[in-house]
Parts: sequence; structure tokens; C-alpha cells
Amino acid sequence: MGKLIGGIFAVLFALVGLIIAFGPLVSGVWLGILGEWRLIGLGIGYMLIGTFLIGLFILPGIAFVAGAIALQERGRSLAAILAGIPALVWTYVVALGSCVLVFLYVVDQIPRYDNAIPYLLWATGIATAPWGYMATKEQESGNGTYSLMTATFLFIGCAVAAFWYYIEGAESWQDWAIRIGAPLLLSLVVQLALMISEMRSRTRW
Repeated sequence: MGKLIGGIFAVLFALVGLIIAFGPLVSGVWLGILGEWRLIGLGIGYMLIGTFLIGLFILPGIAFVAGAIALQERGRSLAAILAGIPALVWTYVVALGSCVLVFLYVVDQIPRYDNAIPYLLWATGIATAPWGYMATKEQESGNGTYSLMTATFLFIGCAVAAFWYYIEGAESWQDWAIRIGAPLLLSLVVQLALMISEMRSRTRW
């Protein structure tokens, strides 16, 4: 079951990856025509160092991962699941927070009465690029199912939030958090179900 879901998300991520790759290129050229060179420079800088910064924020969850692995090796599957949940949730909190901050900054740069589309495309691309890169690296190591799922749903959430902003706007950071977070919450539930299923298949409770 896990392999099947992993294969499905590998295909989905391949499609999403193309959009993540070409989205910043198209919107970057568009913003260049508009003269938004500072925004372009900051976005490129974030895409280059974003993986490192996100990795630092995710570090607190590693302690829970180590504990979950140790418990799993001892055959205590239920305890391992409970120990692993905080790490998974924390990763999603970091993902949501990083994307909300990117959108808040980029949207604040949109001139009044100007076309918001290139800004929203740029925000979506740079917000999701570090997560897409990390998912690709984990996929190469053979352990990328969860990362692929996270990156895919994160992109969906950002795309939904960008479209929603274009139609109705956003009054606060909570609006962005809810719109990006809804698909992420679905991904979190699916990943927890997968984790429980995998551990139950390895040991008897």
C-alpha cells in the first residue's frame, strides 16, 4: 500500500515539479519587465538558502524522530507512533509558517491597482522551491514518500491561496494560514494513517 501511494505521489510530484521549476522563471521575467529587481533578488536568495534555513527550524523534530526509531527497534510500535507524531506535526508547522511569511512579504510589494498575477506566481514558486528540492533529494535516497506528499500538498495549498487572494484578497495572515493549511492538514492525516499502517504491518500490537 505504501509503495503504491509513493508511486502515485512520485507522478504527481513530477507534474508539480515542472510547475515549481517554470513558475518562477515565467513570473521572474514578468517581474523583470515591471522593474521589480529587488523582489527578484530576494526571491532568488531565498530559493538558494531556504533549504538551509528550513533545515535549522526542523532540527527540534529530529529528537522525536530518533526516539521513535529507538522505540520501533524495541518493538514498541504504538509508543513509536506517539513519539513520531510531534516531529511530523512540527514539519508541517514550519512548512505552513515559511509559506505564509513568503506570501505576506510578496503581496505587500504589489503596487496598488497593479496586476497581482506575476507576484502571486513568484510567491508560490519561491515558497515551495526549498520543499520541492528537499523532496527530490529524499526521493533519490529511496525514502521520499512522505516528503513528496508534503511538497505536493504544500504546492496545492499555495496555489489555492494565491488564486483565492486574486479573487477575494486576504485581510490577515490567518487567511493565508487557513487557505494553505487546509490541504496540508489533509496530507498530515494521510501521512499519519500511512505511518500507523506501516508500523502495524511490521509488528503486532
